[in-house]
Amino acid sequence: MKPFVALSFFFVVAQAADDCTIVKTEWMYQGADNQNHKWPQNCPSCDASLPENDRQSPIDLNPLLTNMGSKPLPRLTFTPNPDGDTLGKFENKVNTIQFTANDVSQNNMCGGPLSGEYSFWQMHCHWGKTNYKPGTREPTKMKQPGSEHWINGKQYDAECHWVHFNNKYDDVGAAIASGDPDALSVVGVMLEIDPADGQDEVDWIGTVNDAASALVTPDDGPAEDVPFNVYGFLDQLGDQSQCFGYYNYLGGLTTPGCNQLVSFIIIDTPIRINMAQWANVFKMQADDDSPVPQVMFNNFRLPQNVDSDGALVNAKRDVTKYVCPPGKVMCHCQSGGAFMELVSPDVVASQMELP
Repeated sequence: MKPFVALSFFFVVAQAADDCTIVKTEWMYQGADNQNHKWPQNCPSCDASLPENDRQSPIDLNPLLTNMGSKPLPRLTFTPNPDGDTLGKFENKVNTIQFTANDVSQNNMCGGPLSGEYSFWQMHCHWGKTNYKPGTREPTKMKQPGSEHWINGKQYDAECHWVHFNNKYDDVGAAIASGDPDALSVVGVMLEIDPADGQDEVDWIGTVNDAASALVTPDDGPAEDVPFNVYGFLDQLGDQSQCFGYYNYLGGLTTPGCNQLVSFIIIDTPIRINMAQWANVFKMQADDDSPVPQVMFNNFRLPQNVDSDGALVNAKRDVTKYVCPPGKVMCHCQSGGAFMELVSPDVVASQMELP
């Protein structure tokens, strides 16, 4: 792993730890005073070298650096909005583009490694850096990848997170305030960006890209009441003849104060998208300063289980890789994924009534 300075962002509304003095304007974009390697100076709860901070995220999901065990795929059920697309707002959050649902009761997930049901709150993304056509802001090809999690030492071009909270809490604020180790669950999907634009168009990516075109600076927007297919990523992950898995581990927020309360579900199969469908995201800015505005890029935190030389930090983390059993096709869904299924709320209710 080559040492470099990168930035990291997760949720901007998450409560910071009591001992964390970093504020948004000091760490949210390239060139800020408090970059990844400086966080522990003002935010001890983000210091992965301290023994009490043993659940820092992201990590390199690498069997050489973790205690990785394999298990057969359990059924992870997504219950989408029965009325179709979900209305919500898209925002330029200085650190990312974010979709937040108007009604957090409309999309839910349960099963798999989770205990209880989780309600979808928001989706946001992390990405790297691109080259541009000379004299323009038109992106051409990836210059540096930007996913937060790495898989077997590989960093992907981008990573999007679907953030859910355990619905035993009244709202996401109560979930975060609880400090419980499974208060939140985040589904991470890796993106590979094709500079030749040779991939099929992806509907939900198109919605994100369209929203980004009107959210160039943080002062633009928000875009209100935008319909978004929350679980549309299932369409690209597979079909009924394919099988793929995911990684699960207990981690924390990837912004100060790095609260350790997230159950991560990181899907092992990337989605390939066209550069043209991510072009507007690469044009987003963290400010509108003159003469040179701050373009939003490298908005990720580095893996916290390895140092800049690739050496293990602290004890190995426990990670479970859920895989397809040999010779079996475990597809239960209508639109992609061996371990996922899309069902209606009445089906879930009937299943829960079974002895």
